[in-house]
Amino acid sequence: MASISCKDVSDRLRIITLIDRMDVQGTEKIEGKLGELAQCGRNVIVDLHEVTFLSSVGIRALVANGKMLKAAGGKMVLVVGENAAVSKTLKTTVTDALLPVFVRQEEAMASFLS
Repeated sequence: MASISCKDVSDRLRIITLIDRMDVQGTEKIEGKLGELAQCGRNVIVDLHEVTFLSSVGIRALVANGKMLKAAGGKMVLVVGENAAVSKTLKTTVTDALLPVFVRQEEAMASFLS
């Protein structure tokens, strides 16, 4: 079942890490916490490298929180690491056009500077 953790890197950047399956059950388990953590008034990196399955429900939760964060003046980006399955899902669903996707956290952090 999905789990979520959070690390504040600075007063302007938060990293949220999601682990396991982001299917209906997994997303329901972490969706409230994801919303709470994402609406922090900071830029957010969501690390998906340990997500084993990403369904449309999980994608919807990411996009919805990304849009709310953007409306509040922040930005959300995704990190997939070497997770080919999640990377392919994000590209196939064109989610990468809505939320920038990076392989490494360092690249994601640098995107907030440009």
